[in-house]
Amino acid sequence: ARGSRVVSVAVLRQSSRNGWRRRIRLSSCSCSYSSELYEVGSTAERLKPSTTVAISDLATEMKREGKDVISLAPGEPDFDTPQRIALAGQNAIGEGKTKYSPNAGVADLREAIVRKLERENGISGLSASKNIVVT
Repeated sequence: ARGSRVVSVAVLRQSSRNGWRRRIRLSSCSCSYSSELYEVGSTAERLKPSTTVAISDLATEMKREGKDVISLAPGEPDFDTPQRIALAGQNAIGEGKTKYSPNAGVADLREAIVRKLERENGISGLSASKNIVVT
């Protein structure tokens, strides 16, 4: 039905008399939209990838060419998540901690940071709510 939820959207480029045109394909769903193509408007035609995405794509291409590349573009580590972190994430999901945190960060973490700064760095007088932000 037309009100069904779409799971994924792919941007396609299709040749036309006037050059390449971007189209979107809605797929991976059991709805009437499944393989229909919709032309993207002129505003979307002018969109360019972010610099971060462009640099990341360049680094990926250079790696495919066999070049030794350390890409810092996406801020994504080149190693697996440590087991203790993965388990903490699984536990948090099991405890229902699956929503966005407050903009300034989780209060318990901010308070722990204040205690750490006092204990290990000798910095006192900080307020978790006024001086600490975790993003």
